[in-house]
Amino acid sequence: MIRVGIVGLGYIARIAYLPLLSADPRVEIVGISDLRPEAVEHYGRQYRIQGLYPRLDDLLALRPDVMFVHTSTESHTEVVTRCLDAGIDVYVDKPLADNWAEAKALADHAAARGLLLAVGVNRRFAQHVRAARAAVPDPVIVTTTRHRTEYNHLPLRLMVFNDLLHSLDLLCWLLGDPVEIVSSTVVTDGHGRLSHALGTLAGPTAHAQFVMARHVGVDRESLVLHGSERLAEVTDLDQTSLFVEGRHSTVAFGMWDSLLERRGFVGMIDHVLACLGRPAECEIAAERVLTSHRIAEELLARHSA
Repeated sequence: MIRVGIVGLGYIARIAYLPLLSADPRVEIVGISDLRPEAVEHYGRQYRIQGLYPRLDDLLALRPDVMFVHTSTESHTEVVTRCLDAGIDVYVDKPLADNWAEAKALADHAAARGLLLAVGVNRRFAQHVRAARAAVPDPVIVTTTRHRTEYNHLPLRLMVFNDLLHSLDLLCWLLGDPVEIVSSTVVTDGHGRLSHALGTLAGPTAHAQFVMARHVGVDRESLVLHGSERLAEVTDLDQTSLFVEGRHSTVAFGMWDSLLERRGFVGMIDHVLACLGRPAECEIAAERVLTSHRIAEELLARHSA
């Protein structure tokens, strides 16, 4: 059995990680921790978990095989460092940190200790994203859109690192290193909230464009890969349209396929558990997601210049 500890019982832990990990026959959740004792008690009862710890140190003392960290972004550096210092592999929600310097320091710390530090960039494991990548393995142009109907009240830095990072990481992964910014625009409203952002990235053999807008008419997400007389378009992670030399085909999820599978959480968790103790094999090890964090930091620097 893989002994798992979970720290942070917020929204994403409740809707994704607790349900998936508690149902995995390979996993024993040995303990959960949160600053809110009532949350620890509530979810301990719901998932029949014996180890209930308001204090992280008490959970770390159990020596789980891996810690799943779902605390606030601002706390990632402290919490992840404590887990690594205890000699425990770590999975943490993206972003690794809300700035490049701390993200790089965490990645270096994990590498120095020979531990896995995996980062939850789930879209890399979305089935339709993987299908599009396989259909167009050598794209020359990649585009993403990510639109939302409502503003988010997070500060600009957190919006870029928490939300826009979805698109940036997907593009960096598809382009391959090295990636650089060719052009970018970040626009805020009168309250300093992100209104829209767009830009062009360059990789070794391809270019990519991202567009993100808030307070628009529809929630929509798309990814398009162009190249080799092929075009693959993924819409809302639910459907792939493939055009090959003028011929068109469409693949969509069935009505019973779960949202967590569609968004890549199932495949991502399975991959992380398979890589415990073997950090070099993990596709989302911290050093392999640093490029998107660097690009996010550079976007903010360009905006403030």
